[in-house]
Amino acid sequence: MPQHKFLNVDFGQPYPNIASAQGFVAENAILKTTPYRPEVMIIGTFNPDDGNGADFFYGRNRNYLWRIFQNFANNANVLNGPADGVPAIGQIFELCKKFKLSFADLITKTKAETIGYKDDKLNRLCRQGLIENSVQEIAKYICATESIKYVYFTTKNENLRCLWQLWLNIETLVHVERNDVEFGSILTPSGMGGVDNFDGLHRAATIARYWVWVNHPAPPHIPPFINVGYTHLNHEWLIQCGVNPNNF
Repeated sequence: MPQHKFLNVDFGQPYPNIASAQGFVAENAILKTTPYRPEVMIIGTFNPDDGNGADFFYGRNRNYLWRIFQNFANNANVLNGPADGVPAIGQIFELCKKFKLSFADLITKTKAETIGYKDDKLNRLCRQGLIENSVQEIAKYICATESIKYVYFTTKNENLRCLWQLWLNIETLVHVERNDVEFGSILTPSGMGGVDNFDGLHRAATIARYWVWVNHPAPPHIPPFINVGYTHLNHEWLIQCGVNPNNF
């Protein structure tokens, strides 16, 4: 049955000639080992080992996460479309280092195959008891990694009740031991978050603006947000990483 593509991977092995790839190791679909002390964890649902072409977490072409973080690093709101491309794998590891990122996914394996692995189908498998999850492992990792201060889930669709409950279980388990960790849901980097693009902005630039300004006092030139249940990325962390939020 399908398992997570990065269930247990030493990323330095497939890229021995890329210096930035060394020191990154995933266990139980969690990026547990990094050459820095991670401050932010981003939690998704599942990345099946089905030939999807991703070299790393969120590495599929239809996902905007790395394009957005590269734009953050450049401090320029110039995301114009798919032609911008996913950064090369070496650049992705450099971005991980710059922003002190860690990653995890809720699901490690599914016990049944499905046509596609979108969240609604994963939620159905979850309801039927046909998944293996990493909830306990993720919570233990966060509790043991004191440098992690912010944890973001990449969906806010509470109709996905089974997946949503797994996420809430992580938050509950962590807060038993650590009340200093902030949890929140960001607009999904897949582009499927159910909000319209801002006028004149590409989908990726719209997502970036949500990540920076939703539910935060925004500059006057930014129009109101729709579906404001999302949270914004912590501004202190962004600024410490060299990002000027006003550029987005």
